[in-house]
Amino acid sequence: MAFALAASIAAVPAGGASATAASTPAATWIANGTVWSIVPTGSVTYLAGDFTEVSPSTGNVLALDAITGVRDPAFPTVSGAVRAVAARPGGGWFVAGTFTTIGSASRAGLAATTAAGAVGGWNPKPKGGSVTAMALSPDGSLLYVAGTFTSIASTPRTGFAAFTTADLRLTPWAPGGVSAGSVAALTVAPTGTIYIGGSFTGVAGSGRARIAAISPAGALMAWNPGANDTVSDLAATASTVFAGGAFTTLARAAQSRVGAIDAATGAGAGWIGAGADAPVRALALSGPTLYLGGAFATIDAAARAHIGAVNASDGAVTAFAPGADDDVTVLNVSGDGSRVIAAGPFGSIGGVAARRLATVDTVTGAADATWTPNPNDLPRAIARSADGTVVLAGGSFTGAGGVSRENLAALDATTGTATGWDPGADATVYALAASPAGDVVFAGGSFTHVGGLAEQKLAAIDAATGSVVTAFHVGANNRVRSLATAGDLLYVGGEFTKLGGQPRTSAGAVAISTGGLDADWTPSPDGMVRTILASGGRVYLGGDFANVGGSSRDHVAAVDPGTGAIVTGFATATSAYRTFQLATDGTLVFAAMGGPGGRLRAYGADGSIAWEATADGDVQACAYAAGLVYIGGHFTSLAKAPRSQVGAADASTGALDAWAPGTNGSIWTMAADGAAVHLGGTFTRTVGLVRAGYARFALS
Repeated sequence: MAFALAASIAAVPAGGASATAASTPAATWIANGTVWSIVPTGSVTYLAGDFTEVSPSTGNVLALDAITGVRDPAFPTVSGAVRAVAARPGGGWFVAGTFTTIGSASRAGLAATTAAGAVGGWNPKPKGGSVTAMALSPDGSLLYVAGTFTSIASTPRTGFAAFTTADLRLTPWAPGGVSAGSVAALTVAPTGTIYIGGSFTGVAGSGRARIAAISPAGALMAWNPGANDTVSDLAATASTVFAGGAFTTLARAAQSRVGAIDAATGAGAGWIGAGADAPVRALALSGPTLYLGGAFATIDAAARAHIGAVNASDGAVTAFAPGADDDVTVLNVSGDGSRVIAAGPFGSIGGVAARRLATVDTVTGAADATWTPNPNDLPRAIARSADGTVVLAGGSFTGAGGVSRENLAALDATTGTATGWDPGADATVYALAASPAGDVVFAGGSFTHVGGLAEQKLAAIDAATGSVVTAFHVGANNRVRSLATAGDLLYVGGEFTKLGGQPRTSAGAVAISTGGLDADWTPSPDGMVRTILASGGRVYLGGDFANVGGSSRDHVAAVDPGTGAIVTGFATATSAYRTFQLATDGTLVFAAMGGPGGRLRAYGADGSIAWEATADGDVQACAYAAGLVYIGGHFTSLAKAPRSQVGAADASTGALDAWAPGTNGSIWTMAADGAAVHLGGTFTRTVGLVRAGYARFALS
């Protein structure tokens, strides 16, 4: 069945006066994974990659109304993973993890905010590792922290430290580090005793199997119950310590993944029952009830999918059974015991669709359907303000309040928010290309289904509705890595040996109007084609190949757009650099190359090298706009100047431009139109701002 599309030659970007992109990215929605391909089309920007949703950028902490779940946007943006949070006596918060900034302040993984919401001047700078857990003393006068650091506040401290909360001074408390493992949990009993749990086998030079007690004076206590596997979380009263984890033996007795220990003797506290059938990740104690979260399906043989509760006195299972469709890894209970907040990789809990974070009624087990912050990755720590009105959640997420989008998304070019376009692919999408008429978006990758329909590695999608164009049903037998359109042809590159059921080695062409395989275009590269560029009466190929159509062409080649025959003389020089992305200004062809030191290479029409800019790592992306070629990859210097993953050069001469926003991770693709330069990759920050996977820099 044929379907009609207007056939026109793809426009080549026009040259002109140089215009540098803005130094700060626009406020756009972000992705929760890698963006591999970007196609801006004027009003809409299409994204493809390995992600499950797009969302507003929030940073790694959410300050939420405890009743409504509405986020307070005034809380300082945290940039980097958060492992622990705690309410600060008198107002404000303590935040710990591996982040590097909070608000506009540089903070090396440990920071405090004030009651007014400002970032405090406290900057203890843990070194040699990070803070993984923290807790307050019963009277709130001390903040205990544990982790992998070796010094803090410019003072040697091996894994443990304490600060006064009134003036944030380091105290002498220094029990010594753990051995052969790490600390995952820290809690302080009403008596002031500090309990730690984790994967360690020793504390302060003495044997302690995954659980230990430390006195307020900093001495390792004789209390030594032991566990035969990891202790993930702890809770404590004055008389009893509760532990959850992967163990099956605790305090020298059979206690399966959850158990109780006498705080005085270290002996088992006499719980009955069979425990949980899989690891317990989280505990929360509220009066006589201990809430559990984890990977389990049963507690004491009663069905409890990932969340449940037991009586703290004897371990008997209660009726609390909300049920979740995946692990619950963090729990926190409201002061009045009426609500429990749960976090984890679940998509539904308590009968409500709620991604990763939800609040559940402790009596009915029902989740609040209106309390749905929907962070785009895992929360790892939850705390409540002293008055219970604010919930602070920190974790590995970078955004919240977005929409599910499986590996394909579209953003409004003006607002940066997601459109309704939602085809969905069941695996990574590596490449996108728009039809010359703009009414179809072609997608290539490793998927087998798009929009619920069987589409092997290649699909055509309606640009307006997101529906699969079923008349175009070609398919490839291995990954499609690159796409380009020109006239009535869709050029396809990748790692396949068959396209449309016919032999095609790494490259082939399909008629856009009919979906039929082009019989003539068979360049036959001998390795993966990562990038295709159709321009100026040629089709340029880049990738991992060393031969095209029987001719030696190392990683870059030009072929005839109709026959696939090699363009004689173009880029015949041997190169050690595989090609990741190609771009053009209409005169020169730019190749982003990686290898033993990457480079951006500019080729003339005859295949000669006009200029090249070397880097100290792979150059993986490039795009041309208004006199400049934009360059991205995984490097810290470009043309011998400091550049963190991204830079720009004069397209004609290769002279390095001053544009240098920098990112904290790799750039894997770039695109440019008349309005902006677009970056996609594995980064989560640029110019100190949270922009995960995707960033858009407006052109002046």
